[in-house]
Formats: sequence, structure tokens, C-alpha cells
Amino acid sequence: RQRQIMADALPVLAGNGRLLYSTCSLDPNENTAQVEWLMRWHRLSVEREKLMMPRGLPGEDRSDYHDGSYHALLTR
Repeated sequence: RQRQIMADALPVLAGNGRLLYSTCSLDPNENTAQVEWLMRWHRLSVEREKLMMPRGLPGEDRSDYHDGSYHALLTR
């Protein structure tokens, strides 16, 4: 499903456009594997990426707590 969503978005991406892929997951199958697929089959390259591990406990101040996430900024 994720690959189809990304593939559907590519036709509206400008010639030198950027695509931000972001999840609230730490699973490599949902993150880096999807980005590798984009790079291989759609000739995009990673400009930046970051995996953020969870921090703090629910109920703590928002500046001390966040869920895990991943994002990659891809370019043509």
C-alpha cells in the first residue's frame, strides 16, 4: 500500500521536486526498505533521513516525550 501511494504521488512531483516520506514506525520494512525501493525503481535519491527513537513516558511534558518516527526527504 505504501509503495502504491508513493508511486501515485510521483507524476505530480515537479522535475526537481522533493518527496517527503514519513512514518510513525521504527520498522525497517516500513522505512528504509520503502525508501530503497523508491531509489531503485524511481531513481530518487535521499537528501536527508532520520530515525527518531521514542523518548520519555506518556504523560510527561511534550518537550520530554515523543513517539518513534522516521522520515526521508527524497529528490529527483
